[in-house]
Amino acid sequence: MGRGLELSAIFAACLALCVPGTARAQMQSASGGVRASVGPALVVPRPPAYLGDAAGAGEPPHNQWHVGLGTESRSIGVFVEHRPGLAPWAAEQISHVLKAWNAVEGSPVRFHLTSDAGGSQVRVRWIDRFADSLAGLTEIETDPAGRISHATVTLALRHQQGLPMGPEFLRMVGLHEFGHVMGLPHSEDPRDVMHPGNRNLRLSPRDVGTTLRLYRAEK
Repeated sequence: MGRGLELSAIFAACLALCVPGTARAQMQSASGGVRASVGPALVVPRPPAYLGDAAGAGEPPHNQWHVGLGTESRSIGVFVEHRPGLAPWAAEQISHVLKAWNAVEGSPVRFHLTSDAGGSQVRVRWIDRFADSLAGLTEIETDPAGRISHATVTLALRHQQGLPMGPEFLRMVGLHEFGHVMGLPHSEDPRDVMHPGNRNLRLSPRDVGTTLRLYRAEK
């Protein structure tokens, strides 16, 4: 991998991001489908995060960016590759995505755009389309201590069938993939940006809560 780093994980936005209607089917499936009418449904409150339990116990280890002791935040440089013929609105969606994650109050990780490819920690690249049903893919590199050192986000400009991605759809994919850049896992709830079939343009309270829980040990 160069620099003596190892590729620790590859996070991929699933088929639901590319196939219309799949997200609705997943939401219906998540709700349990058809149920017998036996009385009022029990409403179970959502946990505040999708890492560990409500008390923060039982959390599996997850990769994260290192923030030094006594440091309130770490700024991560994001380089967006140039692609001939790329519509201006496509790159603008990345700015919206970074702004959304930077708005998480209490998160020690902040992103900034940079024109210095070699000095960046995150690279965004574009492809016409994936061979399968993916819309986005995030590859994470870690240092020997298991902390995130670099990430590459690959975003498709077209669906597998050849239809172009619209601005809002591309932003939804970007929000999800940069959640993986933060180190977040998938969520089972379609109301969260980190659901594999994300259809949200805003981070949910659980996306925020999970981010803060993930970086709690770093602060």
